[in-house]
Amino acid sequence: MSDKITIEIQGLEECNAKLKTLSERVAKRKIGTALKDAAAYLVVRIERATYVGKDHPAHRLKNSFIASNVRDRYPDYEVDVGPVKSKTATAMAQELGFPTTPAHPAMVPTLDKEKDTILRIFTDALNEELENIKP
Repeated sequence: MSDKITIEIQGLEECNAKLKTLSERVAKRKIGTALKDAAAYLVVRIERATYVGKDHPAHRLKNSFIASNVRDRYPDYEVDVGPVKSKTATAMAQELGFPTTPAHPAMVPTLDKEKDTILRIFTDALNEELENIKP
C-alpha cells in the first residue's frame, strides 16, 4: 500500500527568490533539511495517535514510524513517512483493521489534523536555513 498524499505549498515567493540565488545543489539541500524537520514532527504525532490493545501510552507503536528518502523530482520534493520495516504488519493491521480487530487509523487522520503545523514547521525551517546563508 503506497498511496501518496500530495501537499502543495503556495505563498513562498520570498523563499523561492532566495533559493534561486543559490546553486541547485545547495537549494536542494536546504529544502530537504526543512522537509525532514516537518516529516519528523509528523512521525512523532502519528506515534502519539497510534493505538495497540489499550489506549495507554505504553501500548502505542513507539519508535515504529520513520520519515525517510527525501527525493527531489523537480519541481516536486517527496518524503516517505510510514512504519519501519519490522513494524509494518502491526502498523497496517492497526491502520486498516484485521479480521478480529477494528481499524484504528492514525496516519491520514494525523496528517489532516496537523497539516497547518507541518506547513509552518517546513516554512520556518526553510526560512531559518536560508537566513543562515552568508552572501
